[in-house]
Amino acid sequence: MPSDYDRDNDDDRPRRRRYRDEDDDDRPRRREGPPQKSNPMVIVAIVIGVIFGGGLVVAILIALLLPAVQRVRDASARMSDSNNLKQISLAAYNYNDVNGTLPPADDKVSWRVHLLPYIEEDPIYRQFDMNQPWDSPSNKRLANQRIRTYTSAGDPQADGTHYRVFVGPHTLFKPGAKPMSYKGIPDGSSNTILVVEAAEAVPWPAPWELQYDRNASLPPLGIPGRKVFLVAMADGSVHSVTKDISPEVLRGGIEPDDGRRFNPAEK
Repeated sequence: MPSDYDRDNDDDRPRRRRYRDEDDDDRPRRREGPPQKSNPMVIVAIVIGVIFGGGLVVAILIALLLPAVQRVRDASARMSDSNNLKQISLAAYNYNDVNGTLPPADDKVSWRVHLLPYIEEDPIYRQFDMNQPWDSPSNKRLANQRIRTYTSAGDPQADGTHYRVFVGPHTLFKPGAKPMSYKGIPDGSSNTILVVEAAEAVPWPAPWELQYDRNASLPPLGIPGRKVFLVAMADGSVHSVTKDISPEVLRGGIEPDDGRRFNPAEK
């Protein structure tokens, strides 16, 4: 058994060393000081960057999408206008079936008035005094009535209609002569233009049509801003024609007895 002497002089035993905080120089110490403040200008700059950066992306997307949206709108408007012309062609055919001829284009009222019963607008037709001019007090008030079939989707705000016919000695509608019938078209109904989309809109009850002279320039055709215009043939078909079509090719469709075939795709 070890003596008290041995316990007091036993230097070989490991002893636990006590550390004081101030002696522990190797431990990392937290540096005390005032808290750092965020720079408000940096925050503002970040916010502005996000806003303008996002706005730029949106602007680019809109710029890319607008032409496609416009093309869809134009195509939809042309389809609507094409349907209008088909209804007009069908109405003219039914009028011819009942009366034996096409409606007159040089009457006191327009051919469009004569076709009203055939496009489901009989109530308005019955209000017209057919013995009075279109602009007489009893008739002119009806010009403010908006007829959907005569309104172009490509120009919905137009004060009138763009759907008109050619009149003249060498047309389907010869002034002063009895209106022609479908059976009397020498070149055939598929080669003869019945109605065309004109550049200028006119009051739909007015007998103001496109004067045609084979020796003069053609009148402006097609709604402004479009590269094409629509024509309704006497057989009821509707074609889209480019505005740069050769005048001679177009004359082949205007004149019903020139012996030429009309190809709307021909330049």
